[in-house]
Amino acid sequence: MRIGFAIFALGLFASITQVLLLRELLVAYSGNELVIGLLYAAWFLLIGVGALAARPLAARCKDHAVRALVGAGMVILAIALPCQLWGARILRLWMDIMPGEAAGPGTVFAASFIVVAPTCLLTGLMFPLAVHVAAHEKDRPLARLYVLETIGFAAGGLLFTFVFADHIHAFRIALGAALFALGGAAILLRPGLIRGCAVTLLLLFAIMTLYPRVPDMLERRSIDARWRA
Repeated sequence: MRIGFAIFALGLFASITQVLLLRELLVAYSGNELVIGLLYAAWFLLIGVGALAARPLAARCKDHAVRALVGAGMVILAIALPCQLWGARILRLWMDIMPGEAAGPGTVFAASFIVVAPTCLLTGLMFPLAVHVAAHEKDRPLARLYVLETIGFAAGGLLFTFVFADHIHAFRIALGAALFALGGAAILLRPGLIRGCAVTLLLLFAIMTLYPRVPDMLERRSIDARWRA
């Protein structure tokens, strides 16, 4: 069930990340229906690009290498999320948008594209690769993997709504989501360098979640930067 747990964790991570990043981008660009449409357009386009890249990659790599790629991708997702969150909050400064100025559709789409690209590309890539790994294991009904990913996605939405949103700030939510991705990677991977990195980061992020001096500092500074914009 290692691959099954990894797929469940990937779905849960993707759900929390989607809500978290899109919420931040809506705040940055005074969201309306057009902004929401542009954000989702960027999200689904990049997911599709990642999924398209999975097939040739799986065809060229051996099964153990594909498993390592899935695990490494989940580690990268966990590391990238806090950086994406910071980027979403200071994008207006980077793009030299004046305080009170409404960004045009092209600017909103480009900014959304940049911020969500790591999560979308890797999530789109990881799921087909994980299914490829499972397809080469004995007695592994593939339909169950889609169910596990869907359950993880639903669980992430429930967790964000009823546990995270009203009780902890965005950077602690990001660390909490990252813990699931790192846990999935640690369980999926065989002993080695990538698994060692996953376990080390898992412990580090867990400590920062329980003793949140660093995420609290990042939250304050990123909010200050956002409102300066």
